[in-house]
Amino acid sequence: MPSKTKDIDLPHSAPLVVPGMKAKKLEYEAIEDEQEKSLRLHKERYSFYAKELAVWILAPLFIVVAWSICLWILMSGGFSSAEKDRAWTAFMAITSGARRGLLRQADREVIGPP
Repeated sequence: MPSKTKDIDLPHSAPLVVPGMKAKKLEYEAIEDEQEKSLRLHKERYSFYAKELAVWILAPLFIVVAWSICLWILMSGGFSSAEKDRAWTAFMAITSGARRGLLRQADREVIGPP
């Protein structure tokens, strides 16, 4: 009669020790069905949208709004000269940063990555 493989129930407290061998890694894989897999992938997709794409949408929007506010302060007459100086500093910082970023992107397209 052929011998069948037997499931061995190891106690949780006993380490897996083999004489002359060193344990490197012991992994467990979760068993998931198709519904769990689709739910996990759905959550990962929305996590990607929230973490990655939102940054690339909200950051330029924030920069444009800040640049517009600085431009409005510079063009209107109801602000003091100290406020206009601060707005001018922020306006130039945003403008030069945007210009630097665009030129760096253009260099990468022409020359290639560093």
